Amino acid sequence: MRSTSSLAAAASFAATRDLTRLARASRSRRAPCQGAARRTYQTHDVPAEAVRERAPVRSGVFDGVFDFAVHNARTIQLVQCWSFQLPNQADLAEQVKAWSWLVHEVRQDGGELTTTERGLDVPAELDIFAIAIPPVPGAESPAYEEAKAAFVENGVIELSPEEADRLGEHAAHTLAATA
Repeated sequence: MRSTSSLAAAASFAATRDLTRLARASRSRRAPCQGAARRTYQTHDVPAEAVRERAPVRSGVFDGVFDFAVHNARTIQLVQCWSFQLPNQADLAEQVKAWSWLVHEVRQDGGELTTTERGLDVPAELDIFAIAIPPVPGAESPAYEEAKAAFVENGVIELSPEEADRLGEHAAHTLAATA
């Protein structure tokens, strides 16, 4: 008969394995969005040193990691990639809610992009984009409904991977205007 501690350890291992599997699935499903963002930044000659991938942002008591941040002396654009074709909609909805709180706080008070050298200002009025892969037609996606509401509430511009060219175009224009 197993002890209580070995059962707890087994349960913890199973939960960790499930979360790892969800994270891997999320990353692989978001890859087309991330690839589209990288290509558009290159196409529009956005300097590589102005683009930060896996960009940590803090605002108030909230912090999180955006897939991309474009910056010069301050942050001018934040981008999050989402796939709503994941099977675990409950966990995805929780991720959306946590991200939404961070975006809400950024919109209220601004924040900071933490880099290895120094923190860069994240102004409240910067452009925030979400590149989203919608759910498969006919599939229910409560997480996508939650996300669409959060996008509207927080002034986030939703794009499909096919529309991602707007990111690079806008980033290049904004960088040129603030140089």
